[in-house]
Amino acid sequence: MKVHVTILVVLILLLIPLSGVSYSQENSPDDMLKKKRPKQADFFFNISDTGIGAGMKIFYSALNPDTKMGYGFMISGIRGENEAIVVDPFDPFGFPRKIGNNFFTLVIPVNFTIKKRLFRDTIDSNMRPFIVAEAGPVWGVAFPNRDASGVDYGFGKKMGKGKGQISGNVFAGFGVEVGSPETREIGLTIGFHYMRFPVALGERKDYAGIDLRFSFLSSF
Repeated sequence: MKVHVTILVVLILLLIPLSGVSYSQENSPDDMLKKKRPKQADFFFNISDTGIGAGMKIFYSALNPDTKMGYGFMISGIRGENEAIVVDPFDPFGFPRKIGNNFFTLVIPVNFTIKKRLFRDTIDSNMRPFIVAEAGPVWGVAFPNRDASGVDYGFGKKMGKGKGQISGNVFAGFGVEVGSPETREIGLTIGFHYMRFPVALGERKDYAGIDLRFSFLSSF
């Protein structure tokens, strides 16, 4: 039951920033200015020493032309502390397999982001360095892979035994974007993330590590 409640909560968190509210009143000049600000969609892949994931963000240009604010989410699979991928030398096909993965763990951070461009007057090219900071809630869920005697759970039984939690997370880093801001860009970000859960999520409470993100950006 707790898993279903936490799933409902995180879905609400995901839908709130992605939904709009319409008003029947006349727009002020400030509202019209905000609507004219260019937007940027960021689809990214994230590789970390704790797992891999993918997500998206929507950025809005702030009043400062070098600063963008946005929101988004990521879904990331978390590697176990003792998890490893091995290849059996006696297997003629050599298929890799995982060992030490006691849990199937997912985290879904929903973050608000500030991104600031650097060296506008120094670097005059299609390469734009920036710094970025993020913070927000994170939902995590851990599904046990097997019972106490070591017998693997089936998919349905595994899903029924998942336990979820909600906590907070932060991310800070720097990177560079290349391309035309008016059309499409690619980006690379290196940063550090940290999240801590009230009780152990899977095998540990703390999830911290270095992230490498590959972004595909489009303005609209």
